[in-house]
Amino acid sequence: MKRPIIKNVALLSLILSVSVFCGCSSDEETGTPIKIFVSNYDVPSNIITSDVAITPGGPVIITDLEEKFPCRTTRPVAGATTVTLGIDNSLVDKYNQENGTSYLPLPAQALKLENTQLHLSAGNAITSDSVSIATDDLSTLEGDKVYMAPLTILSSNNGDCVTSSNRGTLYLVVNAIKTNCRNAPLAGEMSSLTLVTTKTGWSGTIVSDPQFTGNASVLFDGNTSSTTSRVYLTGYKSFDLTVDLGQTYNGITGLQLYTYSSTAYRIRTMDVYSSTDGTNFRLEGKANVSTLTTNQYVKFFSPINARYIRVNNITIGSSYFYLYEFWIFQ
Repeated sequence: MKRPIIKNVALLSLILSVSVFCGCSSDEETGTPIKIFVSNYDVPSNIITSDVAITPGGPVIITDLEEKFPCRTTRPVAGATTVTLGIDNSLVDKYNQENGTSYLPLPAQALKLENTQLHLSAGNAITSDSVSIATDDLSTLEGDKVYMAPLTILSSNNGDCVTSSNRGTLYLVVNAIKTNCRNAPLAGEMSSLTLVTTKTGWSGTIVSDPQFTGNASVLFDGNTSSTTSRVYLTGYKSFDLTVDLGQTYNGITGLQLYTYSSTAYRIRTMDVYSSTDGTNFRLEGKANVSTLTTNQYVKFFSPINARYIRVNNITIGSSYFYLYEFWIFQ
C-alpha cells in the first residue's frame, strides 16, 4: 500500500485515508464448496476509506487510492478458474440499511477499474493477477458527502466455487471534505510565502473555558520567549480567538501560530474562519496542523481576503494550552 501523498487534480475540488481487508473467517476455511474472496492482508477490514479535499481551486487527493488486489480461495482449485469482478452499486443501499449509514453511490467516472478478470491455475488458491483501482475524474463529487463503490466478485466459471458471503466485496469509501486548508503543512511548504511581521493595529478577542490568563494583545508583539507574552489556560476545554487585522488584507495565503516547546501542548486541529466585516464569517475548513515545531501553520489552497480571522474548536494533546504569537502570510 502506498503512503499517503498529496496530488492536485486539475479543475476539480476534493480530499482522500486507507484501511483494507484480509482473509476469511475460520468458518469459511473448511467445507464444500470452495469459497472465493477478494484479498488484501494489510489491514483486517473489507473497507478502504479515502479522503479527498474539495477546494475552491479544484479537487485535491489527500490519500492515494491506487491499489491492487488478487482473489483467493479457501482451498486450491482443481481446474483453471476465471473470476470476474466489478462495481455493484445496488450493494450501497443494502450496506446502508444493514449498518445505519448514508453513503452515496460513487459516480462511475470517479474510479478507474482495470483487469477485472482474474485467473487461478489448477492447484492454486490465489490468482496470478490482480484487479487494480485508482481515482479518476472527481469533478462531480460534492463537498461534505461520503461516497461508496462496492467492488465485488460478480461470477466465476468454476462450479465448485461460490463467492464468500463476508469477504466477496471490498467497499471503497470516498470522503469528500469541503475545505480551503491544506493537510498539516510544514515550514518548507510556507517558505515561498511572505510572513507579515508588521502588526500595527492588530487586536484579538478570546473566549475560553476555563478563563485564560494573559492579554490577547501579546499575540501581536513579536515576543515568543517571555512567559509574560503569552496567553494560556489549564484544564483546557475550549479556546476561541478572533483576530482583527485592522484592515482588509488581500491574498492571505496562510497562518502561523507560535505555541509551546512541548509537543503535547501543541494544536492538532482547529476550525478556521474568515470575514471582511466581523459579522459574517466563512468557514475555510478544519485545519490538520503539524505538531513537529512550535511554529504551527495553516496554508490555504486558494488565497483569501479578510480583515478578521477566527480559529476555534481547537484540539490539543494536553490539558494545558499556550499561545505566544499570531501571524498571517501573503
